[in-house]
Amino acid sequence: MDREAALQLALGEGLDLVEISPQATPPVCKILDYSKFLYNEEKKHKAQHKAHRVETKEVRIRPKIEENDFLTKKRQIEKFILHGDKVKVSLSFKGREITKPELGMKVMERLCAELEPIVEIISGPTKDGKSIIAIMVAKIAKK
Repeated sequence: MDREAALQLALGEGLDLVEISPQATPPVCKILDYSKFLYNEEKKHKAQHKAHRVETKEVRIRPKIEENDFLTKKRQIEKFILHGDKVKVSLSFKGREITKPELGMKVMERLCAELEPIVEIISGPTKDGKSIIAIMVAKIAKK
């Protein structure tokens, strides 16, 4: 269709003539509402960006954690990892607990050992002030 005829047709319907593929010979155009087209493109772009975002979840534990609490935190970390998120595990000391950091390291190493089949430890258990921090991600990327 001729460019002038397409413009007249679009104006007659109260819509816009939008060039879709300028590299084609002849160029491909559509008659549509341009603001609605931009809105849909932006919505598509945001949905695509949202799908690829990896969130960092934080799980806090203590050095004198009970067995059931430990298992609950472990299940929580597994859930986050299987969902595709990064997990930051922070073990914090309070008061005089800081005098025995080996207790905290023992708990953190146990947690890392039990989660070893499904997680890859990016940043191993490192002491950071009054806490010990480890960052974990899934070993196999989510399909």
